[in-house]
Amino acid sequence: MLSSGGSTLVRSAFASSEILVADGTEVAEFAGQLIGSNVQWIHSSTSGVNKLMENEHFKEFVRMRGDDMPLVTRTSLARPMAAYCLAHMFSYYHRLPQYSQLQREKEWKQISVRPIEEVTVGFLGVGDIGGEVAAACKRLGMRCIGYSASTTAKQNFAQIYTGDVESVLRQSDFLVNSLPHTPHTVDLLSSGTLEVAAANSPVFINVGRGSVIDEDSILEALDKGWIRQAILDVFETEPLPQTSKLWDHPSVTITPHSSNGSIDEMYYVPALENFVQNLQLIKEGKSPALIVDYSKGY
Repeated sequence: MLSSGGSTLVRSAFASSEILVADGTEVAEFAGQLIGSNVQWIHSSTSGVNKLMENEHFKEFVRMRGDDMPLVTRTSLARPMAAYCLAHMFSYYHRLPQYSQLQREKEWKQISVRPIEEVTVGFLGVGDIGGEVAAACKRLGMRCIGYSASTTAKQNFAQIYTGDVESVLRQSDFLVNSLPHTPHTVDLLSSGTLEVAAANSPVFINVGRGSVIDEDSILEALDKGWIRQAILDVFETEPLPQTSKLWDHPSVTITPHSSNGSIDEMYYVPALENFVQNLQLIKEGKSPALIVDYSKGY
């Protein structure tokens, strides 16, 4: 696993390697070494690869390769991210914050909830992360719908709305964003887009990229009741500045880009597992999983 480190070690690794398993958060530390190297396959430790795909050194490396473009694969962190989404969804669904307050007040009072079969979960992004959350929700009886720029059919979803985000917003009680950062997803939900969700006022959970909606648009949507709660793990600027109004908003829950479940050396375990699985698939003459599409950027 290549991450930031001594420059001599990095140069040596690139000079002798055809395969690179790299820390996707440290692209700036190694991308310059790609130029002139013989790297044929880059496997990223992260699910999002926009830092790599948008890096100027990487772009130059690809241009120099011509038609012999390197294979780029990414890591699936779907399971821990699905667990994160489900934890927040069911905390809200079962009114746990309200029960916590009632406990502090020593009040014995039941709070009614809707039948789970009447709950619709809208997904912005129906790939490995959205699909993992949807599979769990469907097993519990919830209705799952999704937005995708191109996908038309997907297991575990009652309906996929291709290129039609408003239809998903109108129907959702929970809204889960797992879209990657691309030119097409930046500000997708900004500038009043969430107003069409006002009838249901969904709980918004963002584990994709903060660029999908700007901070002012989140605050406007909350203050006008277009969404009722914002569970935010990703932000336009990270770390989130202490001056951000999101910190003090009563309807915002903030976590520090930690929905992938690990912040220590165990972070690399899924990356290495995915890499080994892909290596085996290639040995068997099969196509590897989670290939990055250059035309889409993810």
